[in-house]
Amino acid sequence: MLEEADFELPKVILTALEILHIGLRLVNFTYERINRIAEDSTTNVDRFRKHYGVDHFVAAQMFEDLQITEIEEARLDENKISIKYYLIAMHFVKVYDVEGRREPIFDLSPKTMREWVWYYVEKIQNLKHEKIVWPDDYLADDVWIASVDTTDCPIEEKTHPTLSQDSELFSFKINGAGLRCEYAIDLFSSRIIWMNGPFLPGVYNDNTIFAEKGLKEKLAAIGKKVLGDKIYNGHPEECSTFNALDTKPVKIMKARIQMRHEQFNNMVKSFNVMKHAFRHKPNKIEKHKMCFEAVTVICCYRMEHGEPLFDLLAGL
Repeated sequence: MLEEADFELPKVILTALEILHIGLRLVNFTYERINRIAEDSTTNVDRFRKHYGVDHFVAAQMFEDLQITEIEEARLDENKISIKYYLIAMHFVKVYDVEGRREPIFDLSPKTMREWVWYYVEKIQNLKHEKIVWPDDYLADDVWIASVDTTDCPIEEKTHPTLSQDSELFSFKINGAGLRCEYAIDLFSSRIIWMNGPFLPGVYNDNTIFAEKGLKEKLAAIGKKVLGDKIYNGHPEECSTFNALDTKPVKIMKARIQMRHEQFNNMVKSFNVMKHAFRHKPNKIEKHKMCFEAVTVICCYRMEHGEPLFDLLAGL
């Protein structure tokens, strides 16, 4: 049974259940409503996920890791460890509502929320140095190691002096202004081994990003390949694509690889900061990069804790 005093817990390392209760109270669920749910019900967990984008187990693990990580840029300052502000930052990337609607929920001024949100988003972002790492455990005969693709995220249309749209920001994928992010996903496990961006979609297509922004060079250096769609044609030593010579089993496998990659893209877009038009100024691209990388880190935690991508070989 949750007690009123539990909301202001003195501990820093909290259990998942404590974080579940604190998170629900923070968005104004009453103690009576929380305690009305049976212990074996998933209702409170579903409520938590809708506001924070993860379940309470993932939230607890991330909060602990932010305190104990050896990555200095990601480790929380001792005087800034706050479960409240951590959850407000998680709510920001999940819900991405305007400050005027978040202010009465959290009873904080927009300025205070803004300062704490960006502090915690940057700390989560810097966990990338632990979570997005190039694998070193492949066998010598593993030639294809990952899938590659980009996802475009909408941003507010930039005011142009003469045109209705800024051509550098225009994305044909979303039919509007956006930023393009590149991912490489391990074929053998649910982990991201490469992320890059964001890039201007009107300047860099998928192939150009692959060829000029580091991934092709990395693959050439280690003698490995990725799998991509037809836009990546032209790099046979580093990227395999669909072609007319593929046998039926190969075509099926490549299609499943694309579906699996899209599964991850959809996980990223389940966070509204990546799904809805990004509006934050100044330094919009820099702030979008912070959110893009922080959301990717959060998705890595989700895959590690109960939400893996589907197995490519399952059912074959």
